[in-house]
Amino acid sequence: MTIRVLLLRSSFSVLRPTEILLNRTFATSSSGGNIDTPSLSLLTLATAKQLKGDIPEAIDLASRALTEQRGEDNLLAVADTTLFLGKLFQLERRYDKAETFFDEAHSLHRSLAPPPPLGLPSRNEYVAQAHLGGAQKQLRRYGDAEKNYLAALRGLEEVAGWKDGFTNHTSFELARLYREWGREKDAAEVLRRMKRELAEVFGLEDARVLQINGEL
Repeated sequence: MTIRVLLLRSSFSVLRPTEILLNRTFATSSSGGNIDTPSLSLLTLATAKQLKGDIPEAIDLASRALTEQRGEDNLLAVADTTLFLGKLFQLERRYDKAETFFDEAHSLHRSLAPPPPLGLPSRNEYVAQAHLGGAQKQLRRYGDAEKNYLAALRGLEEVAGWKDGFTNHTSFELARLYREWGREKDAAEVLRRMKRELAEVFGLEDARVLQINGEL
């Protein structure tokens, strides 16, 4: 069985800086602060550099923004920028640094979640955890990666469901992990479950379902 990298990539973007900046703006404005802050300006510049492919400069700018945010008493902004930095380091294939930032982002977003039964955790908690698993996969720490992928997938199913492209992406990356690990039966089982869930949401003739048919 060969798992094609093309599968479901159209539903996922490695970097979502615009979303990060929108979250930053909302977090600041909702707390009554001035949204035109030095950290936001730095993040805007970092996003522009990332879009132009200048990842080292984007990392430098985002790191400076993070330093500013740590003094602004806005934990959500710190969590979002930490996640952004992890993605930037991931693009640079500096997976050890990416792991550090993803781990921190996951912990921060988890600490911001309302305690049960007051509400559900943030989607970004599980997005960060899935990225953490991805960095660990690249570092060949398959056991750690499996643990985080499985937890992230369970969380995404709960808070976002299978209509969310990142739920699909995380499931697919788990299958790829098992394949790389030599656990082909587990990879096939993940793909079969993914097919069932997507078919229930989108129908048997949906392109996402048909693509998985080609992998089984």
